[in-house]
Amino acid sequence: MAIVWLLAVAHMPATRRSLLQSLPAAAAVGAVGAHASRAAALSAAPLTVAAAPSAGSEFYSGLLAGAVQKTVKELALHPLDTVKARLQVATGRRALLSELFAAPYAGLTPALVSGAPAASAFFAVKDAVKRSAASSGLSKTPITLLSVGAANVAYWGVKNPSEVLKVRRQAGVTNDTLGAASDLWRNEGLGGFYSSYGSNYAYSTPVDVIKFLLYEQVKSRFNERRQGGALSPIEAAVG
Repeated sequence: MAIVWLLAVAHMPATRRSLLQSLPAAAAVGAVGAHASRAAALSAAPLTVAAAPSAGSEFYSGLLAGAVQKTVKELALHPLDTVKARLQVATGRRALLSELFAAPYAGLTPALVSGAPAASAFFAVKDAVKRSAASSGLSKTPITLLSVGAANVAYWGVKNPSEVLKVRRQAGVTNDTLGAASDLWRNEGLGGFYSSYGSNYAYSTPVDVIKFLLYEQVKSRFNERRQGGALSPIEAAVG
């Protein structure tokens, strides 16, 4: 077939033959021009780089994450917390199982009312302080200490009044949350709602610092394994 094509081209008039011979060159020029225009268009397109999250966005994302986390945790663990509170006040006699597990969700309402706002305040303050301190030149450990310490000030400022009422409901001291709050305000004033603030802050802050230091270590290991890629949902939840 190639020989027949060459013979046919050789016997064509010169003008038609030159036209056929120029077709491959024109096609090549057209292809080069198309590639060049496409490359120029790609180079002219602006490159968009995702902006780093601001302290404000970290604050609001912390609010939402804290509210969801605390609500789920409170619903799941409140019965165990009720049993613990009853064991702590059962002095001088052996607590009966019927008493320990009766009304396991007693005191849940004040816990939920303040739990989500308190956890939101914790994560919002922690994330904002951590974001602001990142430019100070401090290493990760001092930044975690600072951010968690500041976050627990806000957390117990919101949580402590309801914690006092919740424990009284769990221990069976009162069955009326609003009545207990009214009596506490009348007898002790605002200070009565913060009677255990110092001890709550003192025991929770070291625990939270250790927890978040471990969290940062696990998260760093996952990031190294992923070589900077995005973490899976399970990996993000664990670390």
